[in-house]
Amino acid sequence: MKILIAPDKFKGSLSAAQLSGILSTVLTENGHECMIHPLADGGDGSIEILEHYLDVEKVFVKTIDPLAREISCFYLRSDNTAFIELASASGYALLQKEERNPMHTSTKGTGRMIRHAIEAGAKQILLFLGGSSTNDAGVGILSELGFTFLDKSGQELEPVGKNLINIASITAPKSKELLESTFILLCDVTNPLYGESGAAYTYARQKGASDKEIIALDDGLINFAKVLQKTVNIDVQAIPGTGAAGGIPAGLIALMGAQKKSGAEYFMGLTAFNLRLDECDIVITGEGGLDGQSLHGKVPGSVLQRARLHEKPVYFFVGHCKYEELPQIPKDHVYAVMDIATDESDAFLHTHEYIVRLVQQFVHVLSSQEE
Repeated sequence: MKILIAPDKFKGSLSAAQLSGILSTVLTENGHECMIHPLADGGDGSIEILEHYLDVEKVFVKTIDPLAREISCFYLRSDNTAFIELASASGYALLQKEERNPMHTSTKGTGRMIRHAIEAGAKQILLFLGGSSTNDAGVGILSELGFTFLDKSGQELEPVGKNLINIASITAPKSKELLESTFILLCDVTNPLYGESGAAYTYARQKGASDKEIIALDDGLINFAKVLQKTVNIDVQAIPGTGAAGGIPAGLIALMGAQKKSGAEYFMGLTAFNLRLDECDIVITGEGGLDGQSLHGKVPGSVLQRARLHEKPVYFFVGHCKYEELPQIPKDHVYAVMDIATDESDAFLHTHEYIVRLVQQFVHVLSSQEE
């Protein structure tokens, strides 16, 4: 068998490249030919995947974390394009658990990275939106690009989540130099900006917000949407995905003309995934958790969709699976760590060993099919 291995990461335990390597090692030892093709959907870890495929330069820059403390991180540059991961400067992994609260965090640090890239000559910014600690609708980024956000009395506001409710007007930058680059936002989220399925109600709790703060943040997003409508006549609530990463697409689409694209589809196009599909007999994909959402813009769903067009069978290696949400996927095509681990802690501690066991089971299935 010639097998195309194209998974996303197991968040918190294995990168996509590591998972691909484990799968390939066992399959190769058992006589199968493997093509490793790790993927991402625009979330944290996407930069690592880019380095796997592109000739890129690492650019180190001093910036600030979500609570305005100085840090150093990097972005990637290739010709006139800069690849920037939001999580590098604005991710919740940068904060201790007790520090996490999207009322007070800001994307200013990511804005500084973007400004650095543009000032260094980047004409296109690709921003990967996963892992956000913020709910500031992108005002932190925009403040670093020259926009100011004013209250009713004309006072400039600090660009953090709690102040979205106080924004009454927006002043555009005097210089247009930082506004001339093209912005592409990559992620798999389709949530609207506000409301029950919006940025605050869906994601703010995991970023540290209380029930009361979630309501306040949602009210702030509603207010910000009204100010954007008044300022540039764009209804950001009507645009799918503006609730991603604490609402960043809302601000950047309205004020920077940014485009939002599927991260998984972007990576497939970038890496000539369809050509690999033509060369293989079967496909393996996966991610940490396989559920109904996995089929909508995430790596497993995008791989499945394309593989079916090429009439290639797909198998899934995952951390856990909500089988009841996936009637369209044969249960015997899913190999889940949690199905053989004793509990979640055991699964995280011994992910590598369990993946090896699952692949060995898969090898036996392939052998019986060949007979």
